[in-house]
Amino acid sequence: MSVSDLAARYIKTAEHESYVHANLESQNLCHQLHIADLDLCADNPELLEASKKLADKSDTKRQRTKSPFDAFEVCRHIVSFYLIKPSIIKDDSLEAAINPMCSSRW
Repeated sequence: MSVSDLAARYIKTAEHESYVHANLESQNLCHQLHIADLDLCADNPELLEASKKLADKSDTKRQRTKSPFDAFEVCRHIVSFYLIKPSIIKDDSLEAAINPMCSSRW
C-alpha cells in the first residue's frame, strides 16, 4: 500500500465516518507497523539509521560465529525477529545469503 493509498483511505474514512475514526485507524496502522524497536512509521532518516543498526548487529554476530552455517542461522534469526524474510541459500553459497542480511541497503 502506497502513501497515496493511505491518504485516500484516510480521507474516505474521514468523510464516511469521522476524522476521529480516521485518526484512530491511522494510529492502529502505525501501531501494527511497530516491530520491537523498529518503527516503520518513522521518517526516512530514522529508518535509515535503524537499517544501519540492524545490519551492524547482524555483521557483528556474523563475525563472532565459528562457521558460515552458524553465521547464516544467527543472521536469519535477527532479521526474522523483525518479520523480514531472510535470504535464501542458492547454490550452497552461504556467504551470498549472509551478505544481504549484513547490509543496510538490503
